[in-house]
This record gives sequence, structure tokens and C-alpha cells, in this order.
Amino acid sequence: MIVITGASDGLGAELAKQLMDDGEKIISLSRTKPADGIEHIETDLEDPSSINEAIKMILAKEEPLKALVNNAGILSVEELDSLTPEELQRIMQVNVSAAMSLVSGLLDRIKKDETDVVNVVSTNGVYMRPNRMTYSVSKWAMRGFTENLQEQFRGTKVRVIGFYPGGFKSNNLTRATGHPLPNPEKWVDVEDMALALKQAMQHPKSMQVSTLVIERKL
Repeated sequence: MIVITGASDGLGAELAKQLMDDGEKIISLSRTKPADGIEHIETDLEDPSSINEAIKMILAKEEPLKALVNNAGILSVEELDSLTPEELQRIMQVNVSAAMSLVSGLLDRIKKDETDVVNVVSTNGVYMRPNRMTYSVSKWAMRGFTENLQEQFRGTKVRVIGFYPGGFKSNNLTRATGHPLPNPEKWVDVEDMALALKQAMQHPKSMQVSTLVIERKL
């Protein structure tokens, strides 16, 4: 089984679809029910107690945990002069703390099953950006978490893949700003972005794609 946070929409939904086409069993941790064929564990990633319940349900399953894909994330467009404590807490919880909690709670299972841990970060975690302060900081934190995990699991068969996608077609920007995606022809199709991630996950276990950065060309 492959567990994906936020497989009800966007990149997570498309990755789940492509993996299911390859015969994989997918479990989505999300508030919203995903597409048919994806098992749903209703999870509020803003709520630590909800995450703990999801961990218990995963641990109760007998199938090997092939991969944990920490995909869920939310975009914040607050500027530096208008940051609010509520938004800071919300972004850091969903974009960073939820992934750390899942790995921590599933750690013994990850070691036993030699699970792949896939952290979907962003090019905002590679290049310093002057705007979207909270979002960028959360992505740099996820980059640090990813690189720390790679050191933690060095010398084991647990692979840690850091995936850093640039701008692709999704509803994230529209939800954050209330405006449609500008110049959509210049954004990467979500199907292509998911394919790149799926291919990184499907390399032989003797190989680890530690850092995969996919930038917009246009």
C-alpha cells in the first residue's frame, strides 16, 4: 500500500491515479473524499489528534507500507508586513509538522517495511523568494526535514526522495488568491509533474533520487 496525504486533489490525486493504473493500492489521508478506488482515511492535517488516529489505522493494516508520500500543502500569500500568528501556525502545521508527525508515528513500520518516504516540497524550498514569506519558510523547513531523514536512513534500504516541483496547474494559487491561474499555458501540466514523481519512485531500490527539482521552462 502507498499512503498519500492530500490525494483528493491536484498533484496527489493525479499521482494516485497513475499509481493505481500500475496496480498499486492507494490510501489518501485528507479531509475531502478522493476519487473512487482510493481508500480514504479522513484526516485533518491541521489537527494533531486526527493525524494520530490516522497513524493507528495505518499501523492496523497488514499490507506492507511501500511508500509514504507527504504531498499535502497549502499556499499562503501573506506579505511580511501583515503576517498573523494564526496563518503562521496553520501553514507550519500542514506543510511541515504533519509530515514530521506521520514519519515519527510510523517510524517502526517504515524501518520494518523498508518504506520509501517521499516529501513533496517546492522550488520555494530551493530558491529564496522575497514574497510569500510563510510559505517559503515552511518549504525550506521541509527541505531540512528531508535532508535530515536522508542522513537518518543512510546505510539502510529506506529511501527518502525530495521532490521539488515548480509551478504546475492546480487549484492552490486560486484558493489562496481568489484569482484564476495567470498565463496557464506557461504552467506544467499536473499529469506530467505526477509522472516525473512516479518515475522517481519506481527506480530500482538500489537507487535513490535524493533531490529532484522540476522547474517551469517558460
